[in-house]
Amino acid sequence: MPGLVICYSYLWHREAEKRQIEGLKNRPCAVVLTYERIPAFPDRIVADVVPITHAASRDAIEIPIAVKRRMGLDQDHSWIVTSELNRFFWPGHDIRRAREDWQPGGPIWHWGFLPVSLFSSVKDAVLRHRAAATLSVTPRS
Repeated sequence: MPGLVICYSYLWHREAEKRQIEGLKNRPCAVVLTYERIPAFPDRIVADVVPITHAASRDAIEIPIAVKRRMGLDQDHSWIVTSELNRFFWPGHDIRRAREDWQPGGPIWHWGFLPVSLFSSVKDAVLRHRAAATLSVTPRS
């Protein structure tokens, strides 16, 4: 599941600091890390997601337009923020329908996977922020 781009009600760190509990907007987010064995919850998977936004920043990696086109996202420039993330038990109640069309198993909750090279860059940047203690982690229920 790492590298999967899902539709998620992302809660920005600045919103959480203001004691908001819900994201203001559903947005594409990339799953960057998963933890399958948490001692307190051995049968639960914890997922970390980073937001995708139209706002450029120094702590973000641009998504090539060709990748956005292949995934069915809009054609505007977008960046994956690597300095903050939301952490939640997978699948979680904040995952939203990504597309209006349906497949035989039900609604479509994702846009697909990032290319391996792009995902590696995103994951490496997130891990650098974690090592430097500059990664903001917002726990979600």
